[in-house]
Parts: sequence; C-alpha cells; structure tokens
Amino acid sequence: MFTNQFLDDNEYYEIYNWVDKYNLSKTRKNINRDFSDGTCYAEIIKKNIPSIIQIHNYIPTENHKQKLENWNLLNNKVLKKLGFKIKNEDIEGIISSKPYFIEKALKILKIKIEEYKKKSIENNKNLNENSINNILNEPLTKEIFYKKELLSKEEEIKKIKIQIKVYYLYII
Repeated sequence: MFTNQFLDDNEYYEIYNWVDKYNLSKTRKNINRDFSDGTCYAEIIKKNIPSIIQIHNYIPTENHKQKLENWNLLNNKVLKKLGFKIKNEDIEGIISSKPYFIEKALKILKIKIEEYKKKSIENNKNLNENSINNILNEPLTKEIFYKKELLSKEEEIKKIKIQIKVYYLYII
C-alpha cells in the first residue's frame, strides 16, 4: 500500500499531534515500538468509530507472532470496513518497528476515519430528509402533525449530538 512513499516533515508533525490528542494505553515514547503490536492503532479506531471494532481482541505483546495476529485481525475485520488494507510487507515493517512505517499507516487511518465520519453524517442527513419529505407529502392530520414535530426535534437532537462529538474530539 505505501512501502516506498515518504511523508514530509509537516505530515509527520500532523500525525504526531493527532496521535497525542488520544489518551492511549501507552504513552508515546517511541512511536514505532508503541504501535508495533497494533493495540494503540486499534484504540484510535475505537475512540473514533467504536461500532466497528472490539478492542478486547487485541492483545498487548512483544511476541512477533501475536503482533502479526493483531495486525491481521485489524486488516481483515476492521480496516476493510474503512476501505483499505495494509500490505503484508508493510505490516512486517510496523511489527519490526522500522522507522516511518507506522506514520504512513496512521496517516491513511486518519484520512479514512475522516471520510467515514463525513459519509456517516451525510447518510444520516439524507435519511432524515427522505423521512421528512415523505411526511410532508401526506395530508395533514393530528398524528402527522405530531410526527412532523417529532422529526423536527429529532433533527435538532442529532445536530446537537454531532456538535458534542466534534467538541469532544477537540477536547481529547
């Protein structure tokens, strides 16, 4: 996926700042070693999109075989839901704590999380617009009036929830 690609200094800085905003189980000392077993990578996914990952499946380890199992599980069960996979040779680079491999994987993860969130917001918006349009085209009865009111309030609640999530993301 990214074996011979390099990031510029600003991109590394951006990735390190992005990782540092999360309260991960390991304090970032050496990012290559900290992320080599996949658990911190899984934690970032869990903090952003909790519905697509079960964090208890990822075991902190120094064992090469277990690290590989963690990354293969991430690749096959979670990352494919985000629309990408990490090549085996890149996983080996991450597991071996080789410089620059995890930064590239984190850059892609950051982009894919942003895309996923944007797509989710758009899907919710379209779903709500379709529901409202269907109700607006019905003849007005007391029941429909209350349905419209309920949809309007639900729309307000969803907007507030999104604002809270965005605010919460910037606080962490």
